[in-house]
Amino acid sequence: MLVRMSLYITAVGIGFYFLKLVPNKKVFYTKYGSRTMGVYLLHGLVVLPFAYKVFTPFEESDVLHKVLMIAIPVAISLLFFSKATDSTIKKLF
Repeated sequence: MLVRMSLYITAVGIGFYFLKLVPNKKVFYTKYGSRTMGVYLLHGLVVLPFAYKVFTPFEESDVLHKVLMIAIPVAISLLFFSKATDSTIKKLF
């Protein structure tokens, strides 16, 4: 029981000090952080099934296929990160 209590106290302490490290003022990347919910929601619905069902295993691919396996999901994620997609997701949720 003492070990569990010390773990809880340690977790709360680490969480408190982590939040102290995060700035509370707006910085240059704040606008990008506000668009992440749509990326997270759509990433699980589109990119992950696309990556697992369409592409062959990474080890069995040639160089061009490996580049496409990286470039296509990144391009789709950037599309999800756009302002238009963000406004659409915010209207739905």
